[in-house]
Amino acid sequence: MIKKIDHIAFASLVGDEMVKLFTDLLQIPLENKELVESQQVNTFFMPIGETHLEVLESTKEGSNVDKFLQNRGEGIHHIAFETDNILQEMERISALGFTFTLAEPGIGAGNKLVNFIHPKHTHGILVELCEYINK
Repeated sequence: MIKKIDHIAFASLVGDEMVKLFTDLLQIPLENKELVESQQVNTFFMPIGETHLEVLESTKEGSNVDKFLQNRGEGIHHIAFETDNILQEMERISALGFTFTLAEPGIGAGNKLVNFIHPKHTHGILVELCEYINK
């Protein structure tokens, strides 16, 4: 079951600059910065209500976020929905005809299991499912 919007992610050329924009504009703190080597990104999380803003900064030329930035520029990258059982949700959503970018969930920032619905099914919007492993 989908529980809530977990976060909205923004791709940034310089993560610290976008973090400063949000922390100054919205008066919210930077809660966590994490290198996710498997995704080749630095992630920055800022809480706002029951959700978070996430800033993604590529750490390697040719990474998915780097390609996104080169094709689309800075801006909204994806929206993530929290689920209490990602495998069950993947099965349910796959049965509706959607495909995922990964065959199995991977480990994302914040020690979460994550997978993305391919944007060809969602009008170009990258949708992430995430499940907290230890919350």
